[in-house]
Amino acid sequence: MASPQDSELRVAHLDADAFYVSVELLRHPELRGRPVVVAGTGPRAVVTTASDGRSWPALDDLAAHRGWRVEDPRQLAHAGAALLDGDPVGLVQECGEPLESAGEWPASLRRLDSMAALHDEASLRAGIVVTDRIVEPREGVVVLRPPSLVLGAGCESGVSLDEVARALDGALHAAGVSALSVGVVATLDRKTAEPALQALCAQRGWALRGFAAAELRDVDVPTPSSVVADAVGTPSVSEAAALREAGEGGALVLAKQVLGRVTVAVARRAAVVRVHA
Repeated sequence: MASPQDSELRVAHLDADAFYVSVELLRHPELRGRPVVVAGTGPRAVVTTASDGRSWPALDDLAAHRGWRVEDPRQLAHAGAALLDGDPVGLVQECGEPLESAGEWPASLRRLDSMAALHDEASLRAGIVVTDRIVEPREGVVVLRPPSLVLGAGCESGVSLDEVARALDGALHAAGVSALSVGVVATLDRKTAEPALQALCAQRGWALRGFAAAELRDVDVPTPSSVVADAVGTPSVSEAAALREAGEGGALVLAKQVLGRVTVAVARRAAVVRVHA
């Protein structure tokens, strides 16, 4: 950037599509697969890091592509630098598509079977945790949140945004799971027009999905209610909607909670992580 005393115009060029690198690779094919920087000594210089030679994606790019959220983005740099340097990085994954399927990861990435193993392994420089459970923050450990959870919700007409937020957050806390892993709030179809539900889902980036009573009444739930059935045509709203949206293999993490004028249940989508040796 030019100083106040310097009137000369300076231009910075970001070669986002790696044009200059691609030209050099045509001239020097032996550089393919290696990190390449193109620069110049004249009035114009171009530097790009678009071809960094990795066989695996950056963790933030992977999260964005899969719709995962990053709990503390400041920790991304620790894990990313350790992977690039070839230092040991521990991986604990409890849900979501296997991390290993996203690319050819370095041998220094070690899959562990529990959070305790991650904390006990002194040789690790960093850690990657893929889970919907609440975990204690730790420096050097990045927590990735797949959208594995469904909130089932029922409410009285005219309920306030604050009431809905407190009820849903309270249910998540009781279940020991993170709001960052919620993908959908499911409810009775007529309740999708409730302003408080609409507003909260918009604020949190959650989808709001409604099901007709006929789609919910045959869902097997632990706490059906004849009173609810007489009122809305299905013996369950929150549990049935959560399970219906969670799909085949989904299960309740938290059964129906009545919190003021809101009922909430939490379900987890089937997400068995299989890794082939």
